[in-house]
Amino acid sequence: MNFKISAKLLFLILILFFFSCGGDSEDPNNRNIIDNDYFAVKDENARKFFIQSANALRNDDPRRALKFLLQANKMEPNNVMILNTLGSVQSSLGQDKNACRNFEKALTVNDLDVTTHINYGTCLGQNGKYKQALEILQQGLSKTNKRRFEYYVLCFNLAVYNYKNGDCKQARNFVEQAKECTYPNEQFKTEVEKIFEVIDQNCL
Repeated sequence: MNFKISAKLLFLILILFFFSCGGDSEDPNNRNIIDNDYFAVKDENARKFFIQSANALRNDDPRRALKFLLQANKMEPNNVMILNTLGSVQSSLGQDKNACRNFEKALTVNDLDVTTHINYGTCLGQNGKYKQALEILQQGLSKTNKRRFEYYVLCFNLAVYNYKNGDCKQARNFVEQAKECTYPNEQFKTEVEKIFEVIDQNCL
């Protein structure tokens, strides 16, 4: 199994998870709802670019989304939501160095943000920095709970990078926790099952 591809899928899962309630910004009846959903982007022009990036992602066009996100980031350079989404799209396009840099910056802005821990930890793991990745992911886990989807994404990533780091016991522990997720996200559940099979076959 290619863990790097799976991790990038998780970035997109998170992006779609955050944008799923936004509706269609082209519909004027939805504009106020969308503005409320993206209240974390304070600058009005940056918010417009951010909403355009969400639409591009819904249309499976990450390169177009990247252009909008770079503009939003110029207008509001220390916004954690923009930095996380920008890094996620950069990672999905193979721009891992830029992605990790933006996740690290987001963590310096707000070290309590769980999504940043997921993204930065996964980015580090993708680049073979398993010990650092596990540390960041474990910190994120301490800041959330089982009522949150992010908890199970963290468990998924902790399972992956404990396995890659040679710790089968911890990998089994975390993949079992990830399997407990009840959120209706079929793509996530499929990835969890794939990793469970790999760990089950190789951790005797």
